[in-house]
Amino acid sequence: MTSVLAPEKRLSFQHLPHRFFTAAVLDLPFGAGRKFVSEGVIGQLAGGWQISPIFEAQRGLPYTPTVNGNPANTTGAQRPNRIGEGNLPRGVRSPDRWFDPAAFALPAPFTFGNAAANILEGPGLVNLDVSIARTFRIGDRFSLHFRSEFFNIFNDAHFLFPNAVVNTAPAGTISETASSARQIQFGLKLVF
Repeated sequence: MTSVLAPEKRLSFQHLPHRFFTAAVLDLPFGAGRKFVSEGVIGQLAGGWQISPIFEAQRGLPYTPTVNGNPANTTGAQRPNRIGEGNLPRGVRSPDRWFDPAAFALPAPFTFGNAAANILEGPGLVNLDVSIARTFRIGDRFSLHFRSEFFNIFNDAHFLFPNAVVNTAPAGTISETASSARQIQFGLKLVF
């Protein structure tokens, strides 16, 4: 016989078993004193550039399936009965069907569902941001700093959690993104 408290054993809502993050600043090998194109006008234009990539990849955070209504006749969110896995294989998931709502059922009236909290895995994230920068010297006293930043350079959709209310029509569907589409910004700073 399982314990009444068994559904309360759960992963933290911050559980993130796999996350990779890296950042770098790379001086390009062009221009005066560098390996390539070190002389002439092209060397002057190509030299002094820096590229700074920021890459991150992570699995999704856990979330909890719920039911619409109040079958237990109590306060707070109500959880369903779990009759199947619920999580779909990664190759099958899409924004139109992120998890299997048929793996859950309404609990009997005046009872709590047996599904534990945080048993479904939300969308992960793979993102690359890049900045390109160069400082131009203007005489001995002045310099001009140019910077261009590309956020979400590949314009990937980063999704929010799906609708987790298992007894509604949009159950398992994702309708919002967690971050914006590609953004590009430029900046100039005169230092004197």
